[in-house]
Amino acid sequence: MHAASVARRTRELGPAIAKRLRQAREESGLTVRELAQRAHVDPGTIQRLSDGLGGNAGVGTLTDLARALRVRPEWLVFGSGERDL
Repeated sequence: MHAASVARRTRELGPAIAKRLRQAREESGLTVRELAQRAHVDPGTIQRLSDGLGGNAGVGTLTDLARALRVRPEWLVFGSGERDL
């Protein structure tokens, strides 16, 4: 899938991704800043995603966040499959 397609799809899925991202982050006990450090992602990007604004978050960013939260990327993005790694 082309990066622009992923970014557009992320925006479409923004509210659902936001809900799962907040849930996983809160259950892990991580702050936005701690998650940002673990995932090597800008805290502003995490905040935008948590607010349902997918922006230009691509596959790499979402995969990095999922790994840092110890959840499967397909669960984080699409809500499908098993949740935990």
